[in-house]
Amino acid sequence: MSQNNQRPDTFSRPDEWGSWEDKPQQGEPSWEPPQPDARRVDHKPKPEPEPYRSAEVDPSWEPPSASYQQAAPKPVARAKRPSDAPVVTWTLIGICVLVWAGELVSPQISDAVVLAPSQAFHEPWRFVTSMFGHAPSIFHIGFNMYALWAFGRSLEPFLGRARFLAAYLMSGLGGGVLFCLMASPHGDGTVLPNMYDGVVGASGAIFGLFGVLLIVQRRLGASTRELWILLALNVALLFFISGIAWQAHLGGFIVGLACGVIFFDDPKRVQAGKSPQTWPRMAMVLGALVVLVVLKYYML
Repeated sequence: MSQNNQRPDTFSRPDEWGSWEDKPQQGEPSWEPPQPDARRVDHKPKPEPEPYRSAEVDPSWEPPSASYQQAAPKPVARAKRPSDAPVVTWTLIGICVLVWAGELVSPQISDAVVLAPSQAFHEPWRFVTSMFGHAPSIFHIGFNMYALWAFGRSLEPFLGRARFLAAYLMSGLGGGVLFCLMASPHGDGTVLPNMYDGVVGASGAIFGLFGVLLIVQRRLGASTRELWILLALNVALLFFISGIAWQAHLGGFIVGLACGVIFFDDPKRVQAGKSPQTWPRMAMVLGALVVLVVLKYYML
């Protein structure tokens, strides 16, 4: 995710100011401009050579021309850096759209990407594939992709591509993990999911980005009122729309908060002369999620 407004100097040149000798003296009846004097020297300062380049150091060096020295400065617009483009955001959106289109064409693709707690332990890749799949309704993928674009265009340039992608994937995993942890053989899907209930969607990962943005806003001293209002509206939807896996939303949000805290702690460590710990701590969060899943299926 400025322009440098410059204007030429409005002061006249030193040789136009004149000197104190040009003023009339007391007792003189009148004043006339002084006659040209060959002995008068020009006190205009001479330009100094560049400190690191001169004819003594570099025989090929030549001072800038007079026209270059007298050229008026022109404002130069700041070029947009390639790193400002939300490449990861658009890539994630593209993958989700392609997977959704494949689900519409082939039911086998839908069965291959969905995450069901009964399959999660033996097919752990579903924790990843499920965050790229969506329900057939265009409103599901449309809302999620709009939210991903809205969060990604501001968070990705701020965090950097690697951290942004890590936060997205870790939050998506956190949503799937909490959904499986709360699943029960006797769950009715309202509070506790059933072991055979399936979940797809990028909502857990997007809610994780929401948590990261909340930490960013608080640490930068910005208002978080609008974010809390948006979160309250999403919670309210649970009472009007059935079939929403709120457990995945909550799990992604919690992991996103953890990622935000980790990201903001590293600059303080670097300023204190300590080594950064972003990636080791992110690995610890990933390890904790794996341990929770293993314990869940060990206790079944």
